[in-house]
Parts: sequence; C-alpha cells; structure tokens
Amino acid sequence: MKTYLDKKKLPSIVMDIYAKKGNILLLTGRYEEVENCLNVMLRLAKTFSDIRNEGIAYNRLGWLLYLKASYKQSMKYLKSSFSIFKTIRDPENVAKYWENIGSVHRIQGRYSEALRCQRNAQQLRKKIGDDIGIANSLVTIGHTFWLMGRNDEALEYFLKALAIYRKFGYINGESVCQNNLGLVYTELEFYNRAERSHEKALKLRRKMGDRGGIASSYLNLGLVLFGRKKYNEAINSWNKALKICEKLGTRDMIAMCKTNIGGVYLIQKDYDKAITILTESLKTKLELSLGAYLPSSYSKLALALFEKFKNECKKKKSYLIKAKEYAEESLKISTKLGHTIKIKEAEEILSKINKKLSKK
Repeated sequence: MKTYLDKKKLPSIVMDIYAKKGNILLLTGRYEEVENCLNVMLRLAKTFSDIRNEGIAYNRLGWLLYLKASYKQSMKYLKSSFSIFKTIRDPENVAKYWENIGSVHRIQGRYSEALRCQRNAQQLRKKIGDDIGIANSLVTIGHTFWLMGRNDEALEYFLKALAIYRKFGYINGESVCQNNLGLVYTELEFYNRAERSHEKALKLRRKMGDRGGIASSYLNLGLVLFGRKKYNEAINSWNKALKICEKLGTRDMIAMCKTNIGGVYLIQKDYDKAITILTESLKTKLELSLGAYLPSSYSKLALALFEKFKNECKKKKSYLIKAKEYAEESLKISTKLGHTIKIKEAEEILSKINKKLSKK
C-alpha cells in the first residue's frame, strides 16, 4: 500500500524535527547547538508564514537565553512569543510564556512580578486541564517562595507538585521537584531529608542525561555538606558542578558555586582567598543582573573584609569602610526583595562593623 506525504505539511514536520532535536540537545547541555537548531526553526517558520511555530521558536530561544543568563535578550524573545500566542489564542503556549518570563523576573529579584506571572500560568493551565502544567506552576511558585524565605509555603507547593508528577510518571518534573524539596530541607536544617531529595534528583537526572540538572544537584548537595560542616566535601561537590557549568557556559551557576566556595574560605579564616573569589563571583552576578543572588555575595564580602580587618589589618580602616559599604548594599537589596532572613543577616554584619567604627 502506497502512502503519500502531504507536501503542505512538510514545513511543519521539518520544524517539529528541529524543535525535538533542540530539546534533546538542551537536555544534554549542548547550548550552542540548541541555539542553531532554534534559529533554523525560526527562519523556516518565518519563510513559510507558520505563526505558531514562529512563536514556539521565540519562546524556546527565550528560555535558552535565560539558561545562559542573557536576560535582556531572553525577555525580548519571550515577549515576541507572547505577541504571537495572544494573537492566535493559544492558551497552552501563553501559559509557557508566563512561566518563562516569571523565571526571568525571579532570578533578577522581582518576586512580586514573578509571582504574578507564575499565577497567570497556573490559572490558564487549570482552565485547559493541563495536569503536568499545573504541577510545573506549583514548582515555579514554590521556588519563588523559597527564594523569599517563605519555606512552609514552598514546601506545600513542592509536595503537591510531586504527587502529580508521580501520578503521571513524569520523571523530569519529579527530578526538579526533588531538587527544590532539598533546597527547602537544607534551609530548615533537615539535612538527612535534604540529602535524600538531592540524591533522588541526581539519580533521575543521570538517567535522563540532564547535564544542567546534574550540575544543579551537585551545587545543592554542596549546601547540605556545608550545613553539616563537611567543608572539603562541599568544595568537592561544587567543583564537580563548576566543571560541568564551565562546559555549558552557565555563568549564573558558576557565580553561585564560587560564592559558596568563598563562604568556606571565610569560615576557614583564609580571608584573602575568600575576598578574591567572592569579588569575582559578585562581578559576574552584577554583569548578569542576578538580583536574587546579590545579597549573599555582598554579605559574605562584608564579613570577610570585617574579619580581615579585625584579625590581620587593624590599622587599615579602609577594609572596615569597604565592609560597611557591602553590608549596606546587602541590606538595601534584601529589603527591596523582602527577604527577612537576608535582611537579618545583613543587619547583624552591619551592627558589628558600626561598633568597630564607633571606637575609631
């Protein structure tokens, strides 16, 4: 029996192949190849006036650029996708737009805007009955709550999402959810639970070949080891993450790993090493506009300079003055973010610095 290919459908079939190829390459961390695939898809969509696939290409390019920490360009592509999806009335892809752009707002520290976007996605997914999409929204909202220090709410959202992912056997979603649960348990100092969650996430990510996810698991396992005061093991875990991230070109995660390693040097009283690596990390975060992650760098740098002054350079008041500048900046950003834990941390460091300055 002969079958004939509908030539009218050929462009869409080809674009679908590029989209699926891009998904596989994204999972394995080959970001440059992903970008090439999606750009081909975008050109084909424009050539054949396939508006929906044009929107999909813009949306996926926006997400890729988010992963690469190119947030300005990411916003541009995502807004282009929204314009298309809104015009053609595609609620499923409008929801993806809201979720993705919410992630951009979140990482730059605009939490209220992030929550607004993420809830828009959740509402649309409820209307169309997209169970996995609803679970994805629960995770993104939960992660925003975690960044805001609202751990009880974050935990509630992650557990609801996990139940949905397990019901449908969606292992990618489960791996992300387990990773997020680990973050909350670490924050609450439930280290055994945190380690189990991260190990589950790591196992699933290895199974899928998700290199970016594997790096994230190593980054977060390091936080558990740090909490248990196993500093050398923590640094080893972060170095594993760094090795992967340097190949992927994910500068945001590189900066996070270096901030954490700088924190270990600070505890070990190697202030020069701490100041060097924390300064480097802060520079990257500023370049990438990582608003949500700036207070940790500023606070650690303030403390490193304060301790260096106190223990090594009592005659160099410039260290103390610079420490105060960093602590004030941390407090300013933390207050803007509304993160009570980060505010308290910055206030405590600033109080110590001001006491020393008052004696001068």
